[in-house]
Amino acid sequence: MPRIVSFVLLLQCWLGVYCEQCVLQDELEYGVPDVTFLQTSSNVAESTASISDIQLQNLQYVFEDEPDARSAHKISSLAENAVDLYSDRHSAQKSVENLKELLLGAAQETQQIQRQKSSSTSSQRSKRLTNSSSANETAAAEVSGASENTSTDFTGLYLPCLYYGLGCMVVAALWICILRTRLPYVYGNRTMTIKTDKYQHIPGEKSIDLGPGAFAWLWAGMNISTTDITRFSGLDHGMLIAYVELCLKMVLAAGIPLSCVLVPIYWSSGKSEGFLSKMEVMNVETSPTSTKNWAIWGAAGGTWYVVLVCEFLIFRAMRDFIPKRFRWIKEMSPPRATSVLVETIPEGRNTEEELIKYFNVEVFGRNVVKKVYITKDTTSMESIMKKHYDTDLKYQMAKSQGSEAEANELREQVLEVEAEIIRMRAGIVGDRSLNCGTAFVTFYERRDQVVALKLFSPDDSEEIVCVPPPDPTDIIWSDLQVHADTQWVYDWVGLILMACALGLVLNSVLWMTEILSADFLSDHIGFAKTYFEKYPDFAATWEGLSSEVALTIILSLVPTVLCLIFYGCWQLVSASNIQVYLQRWYLYFLIVQTVLAGVFGTSFSGVALSFILDPASLLDNFASNIPIYSHFWTSFLLIEFGTHCLQITRYSAMFKYGLYKLFYNEETAHGLTEPEAQDYNGVGARYARFTYQFALFAVYSVISPLAALVAGFMNFMASRIIYGYLFVYAEVRKPDMGGVMFVTALDHLQQLLLLFILIMTAVARAEAETHAPAFFTASSTIPLLYYYYKFKFDLRWELLEFWELLDPTGMGKQPASKEFYIQPELEEFEYEKNVFSKASQRVKEAIDEFSTRLERSTGC
Repeated sequence: MPRIVSFVLLLQCWLGVYCEQCVLQDELEYGVPDVTFLQTSSNVAESTASISDIQLQNLQYVFEDEPDARSAHKISSLAENAVDLYSDRHSAQKSVENLKELLLGAAQETQQIQRQKSSSTSSQRSKRLTNSSSANETAAAEVSGASENTSTDFTGLYLPCLYYGLGCMVVAALWICILRTRLPYVYGNRTMTIKTDKYQHIPGEKSIDLGPGAFAWLWAGMNISTTDITRFSGLDHGMLIAYVELCLKMVLAAGIPLSCVLVPIYWSSGKSEGFLSKMEVMNVETSPTSTKNWAIWGAAGGTWYVVLVCEFLIFRAMRDFIPKRFRWIKEMSPPRATSVLVETIPEGRNTEEELIKYFNVEVFGRNVVKKVYITKDTTSMESIMKKHYDTDLKYQMAKSQGSEAEANELREQVLEVEAEIIRMRAGIVGDRSLNCGTAFVTFYERRDQVVALKLFSPDDSEEIVCVPPPDPTDIIWSDLQVHADTQWVYDWVGLILMACALGLVLNSVLWMTEILSADFLSDHIGFAKTYFEKYPDFAATWEGLSSEVALTIILSLVPTVLCLIFYGCWQLVSASNIQVYLQRWYLYFLIVQTVLAGVFGTSFSGVALSFILDPASLLDNFASNIPIYSHFWTSFLLIEFGTHCLQITRYSAMFKYGLYKLFYNEETAHGLTEPEAQDYNGVGARYARFTYQFALFAVYSVISPLAALVAGFMNFMASRIIYGYLFVYAEVRKPDMGGVMFVTALDHLQQLLLLFILIMTAVARAEAETHAPAFFTASSTIPLLYYYYKFKFDLRWELLEFWELLDPTGMGKQPASKEFYIQPELEEFEYEKNVFSKASQRVKEAIDEFSTRLERSTGC
């Protein structure tokens, strides 16, 4: 029994010493005052003395006072081995006195080292990272790439990011002013053909003609209307500019009143150091209770204001969009306007005759089908089609370089390949065993198409599924050849790869931030260390910019990785659908990386377990992690402002065009250059970035109103000018989906407003003396959920109603890209069409001549 008691007492002492050791390590590392340190040290000594009454075997004192050892290591070793001191009273008392002397000396030495380190500006970033209240907060900061707020962030972080953005703007402006007229195929291709596109100026609309001045692009980007952008670039791009304008309106409508009301309250409520810190809600931590309550109530009212203003503007934008969507549907030309894509066709019905019979006899009871095209399995033609493309490209190169003999030889090779394609095509077209389970059915009337879409919607459990067809030139035919029974395997593989990609992105931010840090550069590059030591202010600025730039670089590579997964695993049907997937999944990656990674860090499972045991712990994580990164993320918006400015340089397209221009003529080189890379520069990725940038503004619009307002305004204002010019005058027109991504973006905005309410509720709960401000903040979810329900179920925008089809005004106004749906490898070559057209002309002439002779002979 005495042994058990002795063991329990020893274990209790060891646990106490271990806890005190953790406190000692943290406090010594951060340089605490002597009084606090000595109090903690005496606790360790008293814990050691408490075991002196127990009869234990004498053990050798293992703490060695090495002169070269670090003081923190001394304290750690002493705390770990404190239970090994002599057990008798005299030795224990003596050990306690020695222990106090050693701890006092170590504390003084540690504080001296800490003061020396604090004088070096190269350690500012590490100080921000190690000031976290727990190891999880530090890990969260590293994973998200963010750094905590400090009193010097205005001059060391915010202003450098602002200067970076303004510098990018100046470089981009000079670039486009110099090269716009010298490289018209890259920066002004549409301006060369815009007057041949049957453009007619609409009264009341601003002209889209570019003037001769160097800054004509600037005025064009500012003055171009969304109506003209829609006419020349499609509804998707027109609504993207409308979305940017919506974000700009919400930034101004929410940011200006909040800055005027909340900033004076925050400024006068506390005594924080630093210009940015005084204008934030966290400044109220040091204020009296009454003043703090007023400030928190102001933040709660600001949350309500942001939600109501954003919902009002979102609904107004949606109501403006719906007539444009219906106009776009009416102006669509056949075959897309009168066709449906039929999926999941069962075996036995995947022939033209069976599908015609199914719709004409079994569904409509009358003749409604004009044409049916069954997708064919053409995997055997992939190699020959690639050979035809490569050979034709070599022929175009030889023709551009003036090598007639080589061009004639390559032309013969092209004809030989085309002859082989014609032979293989004939065999595939006549083989019904190669029919796939998808088809395009074209009706005579639009009304029949709408009926088929409503009857065989994916939401219904029908034998087949009918969906709106993509543009004939935008189809990924290989996706229509995949069997439905095996596609689910690829879907799961794609999801697993997405999870791996997310982990890779999170770790890449850590690596990139570490590589670009001043400490790493000083250790591996000699002149960098000398320069940072000579100019400590620049070292601090570099620390602020490096993490921002590292995060921007990593996030810009995410769309490329996602597109590779989409192409390899998922059934997309059309290239435009890639942008829809990219908009959704890229936004998820951005939100996880920028917002949620700052909360969960590397211990997601630990936070999830804590939430299950104590749901309020999630609010504690939000309250302790989101506000302390406000300086970083508002500065990050300024980095994004510079990134948008650089988009107008089109440096990637310029270099590609210059490379192709060495081998081909201007038109061929331009055709190989355009369109620009549709991963990072695709319309879906642009929608995702704008949404997440507004999410950053919304999250910090109440926490740090003025900094978020300035950064948000500059970001969206620059985007409106730059992309307004690019869509109309520089980039080529892409296939259109009719504003589907605009509606998705509005949906995402309202979902992110719910995240904003959750964060502000957590902040109000943590800072206020009572729970009333937190409940008031959380109650703003009521109008949000109400309007979100109306948005999802009360606003009709996908299809026209039957009565709207009775008005023929504007029907088929947009020219069709193709006359019918057919796979490119099964389509006839131009000379085949010419031969057929000539034969048809001869037959028509013979019939006319026969009719004339018959009339003469009969006298009728």
